[in-house]
Amino acid sequence: MQNFSSVKAMERNRRGVGDKLIVSGGEMKRPKDWKVFLSNDDNKVQLVKVLPDTWSSALKTPILHDSEVVLVCEGSAYMLRSTGDAMSCVEIESLQSDQEETDTRVVLYCLYAQEMLYSTARVKTPDTDIFFILLHHARRFTDLRVLFETGKGRTKCCIDISKLAESYSPVFRAALLGLYAFSGCDSTSAFRSKGKVKALKFLEKHEKFHAAFAELGESWTVAEVVVASLEEFTCLLYGDKRVTKVNTLRHTRLLKKCGEDGKLKPSKKIDLASLPPCQSSLVEHINRVNFQVGIWKRAHIPKPDIPDPTKGHGWTVDDGKIQPKWTGKNVLPTELVDILVDLLN
Repeated sequence: MQNFSSVKAMERNRRGVGDKLIVSGGEMKRPKDWKVFLSNDDNKVQLVKVLPDTWSSALKTPILHDSEVVLVCEGSAYMLRSTGDAMSCVEIESLQSDQEETDTRVVLYCLYAQEMLYSTARVKTPDTDIFFILLHHARRFTDLRVLFETGKGRTKCCIDISKLAESYSPVFRAALLGLYAFSGCDSTSAFRSKGKVKALKFLEKHEKFHAAFAELGESWTVAEVVVASLEEFTCLLYGDKRVTKVNTLRHTRLLKKCGEDGKLKPSKKIDLASLPPCQSSLVEHINRVNFQVGIWKRAHIPKPDIPDPTKGHGWTVDDGKIQPKWTGKNVLPTELVDILVDLLN
């Protein structure tokens, strides 16, 4: 797997990062703001590294009560076994992984639980990404019942992933994973005011789009027939089932907002974000979606071969940081840019 900037970097910066603290050992007091502490990846790594040494001490061994605990840190996993007053710590080689996100490594952990002959695995997380990833990979858990627990208090629920997967066809499960990324996730943009529920209802109603969404992530390049189908779906999402080209729909909607003469009145304002994306912008969005879904679909592989996202996959590098490539063409015609520059000068 090549080294490149993370496609999740923008989302992490948006959420904010807590200060880095030095986790000195088991006697360190718990930080006052636990959530802020965990928002820094270095803090989490230090914490997990301290646990094996701390729990392995004779003083702490009784805490585990003759049980087994798996600790995961930076792509490595360790089995801690407590037997009486003794503690052993052994690395689990089969769980060594260079998958960047825990979202995807959860599949490996469930497969390990199945290998260890556990009958049930409960995944507790508020992360919706993991729900759709597990649903897609449910076919791999032939002897393991996977439960997805999320929410708190009255909103807390537990979903039987294994049972739910049986009610959907493999194509539709794959299509759901593609739709989830297409309608917006941590690494892909969303269509303003369109939401996931609306997109899901259209997918359920129009079976002809299932194959295109299911195809996302199967290859690192997107076939033209898939792009065409997703472009038609986008037009449907924006409320027009008669048009299949976003540029045509965008032009029609803009003329409608301007008025019958096609001229915008000085007093009238137009929210361009409410218009469907242009075709060039949509293609880059689809490339990013395909890349992200490709990673998710390879979640069962400890060390997948993932290409550089800036090499034709919808991202670019600006000032040393990875950024979405919003369009593959000029936003304005060169002639118009020259006129505006002359006016400004």
